[in-house]
Amino acid sequence: MQNTTDSDPKSNKPSVENWEQLNPSSAIYFTTEEVSLRDMTAGLNMAPESRLGDRVRYARSELKLNAEALSRLTKEYDLQGTGLSPTSIARYESGESLPGARELRILCEAFQVPASWLLYGDPVDGRKNLEVSESERLVLIGLRAMMAERKDDFSVDLNHFEIDRFKVQVRNEKLAKARKP
Repeated sequence: MQNTTDSDPKSNKPSVENWEQLNPSSAIYFTTEEVSLRDMTAGLNMAPESRLGDRVRYARSELKLNAEALSRLTKEYDLQGTGLSPTSIARYESGESLPGARELRILCEAFQVPASWLLYGDPVDGRKNLEVSESERLVLIGLRAMMAERKDDFSVDLNHFEIDRFKVQVRNEKLAKARKP
């Protein structure tokens, strides 16, 4: 990312070259690849999990990932670092087996979809209420401290725009890393 501030020799305050990058009200919002939550509920007299494989396959294809790449992406969201194997993913997609609680959590985090959509196909978008993880919170605290040391008037408080931008950047890096063989 390009540095957007330079010192102003007259005032000892930073000058801003691209205010749009720092002012959320005038910024062109950043984008990340995401799964569009379409209605994929099971039909009448069908168990909701009967279409779970279809939803996994759909979400994987929306993110332009093959099973190997999704396996690598799930390692990024697994606290144990093992992720889900391509074989397990293929079994979920074919309906041969169903993921357990741990695997569901990892899939929801990797796809960044609410559990209600993955389990039931409910298209209600719950992504807007995602909380910042503990590791992201610690990084943000560190960034706040660094910015406060610099005493930049415009950077002391990280607002929701900056947090969202940070999350999108991390997400895009994880997707790019997963796509590399």
